[in-house]
Amino acid sequence: MMPKNSSMHTIFLVISHVLAVPASLMLLGTSCAVSGTGFLFSRQVMESTNGWKFHLLTEDIEFSVHHILQGRKIGFCADAVLYDEQPVTFRQSWRQRLRWSRGYLQVLYKYGARLVSGVFRGGKRGYACFDMLMTVAPGMLLSLAIFGFQVFIIF
Repeated sequence: MMPKNSSMHTIFLVISHVLAVPASLMLLGTSCAVSGTGFLFSRQVMESTNGWKFHLLTEDIEFSVHHILQGRKIGFCADAVLYDEQPVTFRQSWRQRLRWSRGYLQVLYKYGARLVSGVFRGGKRGYACFDMLMTVAPGMLLSLAIFGFQVFIIF
């Protein structure tokens, strides 16, 4: 059931990114990505990193990339029920996506080289690295388009 404040854009995101993509990745036997609220992991996962070490703007994606690079598989539970607030206005949505773009840049800067080398390992782990690289790299292009254009105007 969709929340009352759901826009068509939010509904599309839920169907595509929250349901279809993770389910497809699970069918392929590769990793999903933790994206947003509503994820669960074991105590061993927390102990393996000596606590929560993920503090970039998109800490969920950073968490995913870190564990995929470690060879861990991130799963998806289609039966989970989550409640979450979403932006209601265009302005709120724009700011959220701009923040995500900045966070993707941070993740790309910190993990990009290791993701690229992970792609060439092949197999399911290589595909998981490719999938995460394609998640964070478009944010760089969007940020360059927005901020690069602004820098051009200033000079």
